[in-house]
Amino acid sequence: MNDEITKQELTELLCSHAGTERLIRLGGQAVRPACELFAKPESPKQAVSAAALLARLAKRSSCRSEINRFFSDRSALLRALKSDVPKLRKNAARLLGALCCEKDASALAEALLTENTRFVRPSIILALGSVGGPVAEQALKSYRVPPSLDESQTKHHAEESFALKSAVSKLLPDISHVFTGLKDKTEIELRAHAGFVRQLSDEIEELGFFPRQISGESILAETDDIERLFKARSFYEALFPVACGIPLSAKAIAEYKGNCMDFLSRVHDGGPPYTYRLEIKADTDRGALAKETAVLLDSEGFINSPSGYEAELRVEASRSTCDLFIKLCTFEDKRFAYRLRALPASIKPSMASALLRYARHRLKIGAKVLDPCCGSGTMLIERGMLCPCSELTGLDISGYAVGISRENSRAANIKAKFIRMNCLDFIAKQPFDEVISNLPFGNRVGSHAGNKLLYGGLARKLTEWLAPGGTAVFYTMEHNLLKKCIIGTKGLKLLSETNTEAGGLLPHLIIIQRISD
Repeated sequence: MNDEITKQELTELLCSHAGTERLIRLGGQAVRPACELFAKPESPKQAVSAAALLARLAKRSSCRSEINRFFSDRSALLRALKSDVPKLRKNAARLLGALCCEKDASALAEALLTENTRFVRPSIILALGSVGGPVAEQALKSYRVPPSLDESQTKHHAEESFALKSAVSKLLPDISHVFTGLKDKTEIELRAHAGFVRQLSDEIEELGFFPRQISGESILAETDDIERLFKARSFYEALFPVACGIPLSAKAIAEYKGNCMDFLSRVHDGGPPYTYRLEIKADTDRGALAKETAVLLDSEGFINSPSGYEAELRVEASRSTCDLFIKLCTFEDKRFAYRLRALPASIKPSMASALLRYARHRLKIGAKVLDPCCGSGTMLIERGMLCPCSELTGLDISGYAVGISRENSRAANIKAKFIRMNCLDFIAKQPFDEVISNLPFGNRVGSHAGNKLLYGGLARKLTEWLAPGGTAVFYTMEHNLLKKCIIGTKGLKLLSETNTEAGGLLPHLIIIQRISD
């Protein structure tokens, strides 16, 4: 396809299955023909589709600039905002909001006052919040959401109220509080990676804490020393419980607003207002529940601000009941600050820590450690954090990855050597005690065919790299292939295997021992 698609090609794609998503991926190539179609459509339907596409494209700054240049004369946009077609008025408002030009506020304010279709008004309100400025601010402050006249309007009333709260929050000055610590013993729920809750429990016990409850993949601890608790590295999330087993309804959740505000007051300097966002995990209409809940929660002292917030209110549902948590955004988790850069398939540092703790009984102080597919260096760095090593060596075929590994290891203050080369060409001058790696999964990185060569080669190289009795710890989706290679290689023994979950995938951790030939 040419650098810029034609208006006809764009029209055909808009009418095809998944065509809009293809156009979004094309980005700038679709901007001009979409603008031309919107300005001179053959039907209102074409204008509606073009406006919706442009509103999504305008989220990219480069596309937004080009759309603003094309519509420097706003007449086509303003005509659409006054169209007889409600969907076109709605999408025209969305587009004007996405273009973020304060000069459009007057037209939007006038449209809000004259708009009689309820499903259109939320888009106009949100657009006013996006364009900003004194005209938009005055329009939003003076606007009152009309009451529902009957049950059929209840949903629209909730959406309009939610839009107004969201738009007003965008115009507020930045609100920020400083976390001052836990003043007294406070419950914190730590989330472990799937299959590794025992490792997390052992880790926090070593730090002098004792889990009050172990449930599923979570541990409940109590402390007034959050800095010490955050020396544990194998949990991926910390939440403060607010309520457990309450009805899954906006009214029931909103009843705990006071508890949330009291907690935020205790751990921060200054007083309200506090900003928050709602995160709902439930098999229900999450958007509708979030909007209904936010309308009940919002006040001058407690502001729903999804674009910038100090706390996340987490609702986790199980059938008709739910648990409510607070996740603080004002407390800085510095555990993995060394990770200045990462690769798309990099392992999470907390997962790397959990894997290594699982294999800890096979690892030793003062070990010489090799990672043959080091990526961004996370596995080696976390190995160095676990206990002292005499030598850490990472290999990667990508010079870019090696550069990232070096940056990250320096930031972590972990002494390690990284070499750009194909690991199958690496010859060890002295045997290693441990070989650890997050191996290519074969879907996001590499391919199954490529992994057949890599994994077979790795199995053979392990007999050269590892000292007798040495250990290999591999994390991979290709566990069946790896086991087949290990079992078929003399001098290697499969010690254990366990599975976990990561980003919807189910990788395995496999531990191997070098035995006598």
